[in-house]
Amino acid sequence: MKWDFFRAGGKGGQNQNKRSTGVRCTHLPSRAVGEARDGRTQATNRKAAFRRCVETQRFQGWLRLESSRKLGQRLMVEMHVEEQMKPWNIRMEVKDNGKWIAVETISEDVVDGGLGLFLAVCFGALLIAGVLT
Repeated sequence: MKWDFFRAGGKGGQNQNKRSTGVRCTHLPSRAVGEARDGRTQATNRKAAFRRCVETQRFQGWLRLESSRKLGQRLMVEMHVEEQMKPWNIRMEVKDNGKWIAVETISEDVVDGGLGLFLAVCFGALLIAGVLT
């Protein structure tokens, strides 16, 4: 956002003539502009200018475009993660005597090894799937 302040006539009398109470708010990516000069203070006009800026059709169009673009990227990432997490893409490894060994299924002896070993299996699967880097 780019904020411009200027002297504005209207309510406020001498205060308006001496101080820069008029506000122009410009959203640079969309080039949407909101302006306010009817309030007596710069703070009041700032709020009104911002509200007017985000209510413009130009800003609303930009927001819809950016939202769909971001959601599209998110959906692509989610689809990639989902594909990588399919059973045939996951290789599990467990630490056995200081060495990581690949396993096809989690056997009872792995589960009996405790929570630390189980978490190591999960972490290894996520690492191999590319979810964690």
